[in-house]
Amino acid sequence: MAYDSEIENDALMKRICSDDLQAFEQLVHTYQDGLYRFIWHLLHSEELAKDILQDVFVNLWQRRKTLQIHCSLSAYLYRCAKNAAMNALRQQRTNRRYFVPLDGTHQHVPVHESDADPALQQAIEHCIAALPDGCRTVFTLSRFEQLKYREIAHTLDISVKTVENHMARALKLLRQCLQPFLGED
Repeated sequence: MAYDSEIENDALMKRICSDDLQAFEQLVHTYQDGLYRFIWHLLHSEELAKDILQDVFVNLWQRRKTLQIHCSLSAYLYRCAKNAAMNALRQQRTNRRYFVPLDGTHQHVPVHESDADPALQQAIEHCIAALPDGCRTVFTLSRFEQLKYREIAHTLDISVKTVENHMARALKLLRQCLQPFLGED
């Protein structure tokens, strides 16, 4: 089935390279929700995630004539999103280092599951945000975007073993962080 999807994506990209706006709209419709969730989990900013998502698609459209994708379309898009998000994080760190916010406000974006315990949701969100960058990225791709370890490795340009190590560390840190909610000793 993944093979059929790759063939369909190859055909879609050929249509996009031929200036087929409907094919581009189909690509956006297919990938926008998953990419948005991925970027949001990296940045925890709704506005920034929307901006980056738009930039990823605009850049793809602008580069459509010269673009050469040597992996799956999905892996390519997630890698572009990850790189753009990491650039945004670096920019935020630079801004925090050199600029003082005028109003000290902090925008909180809630987790999407509305029927779960709000305290648990907040704890989960906090614990995921507290993960080291590599662990958080791998965890997000695995648990929220349902990518396989091999796909994550390809997307992030790391080995499958590194993905496994990040995931094991992420799960260990999350268990420790969420211990009061898990009732474990």
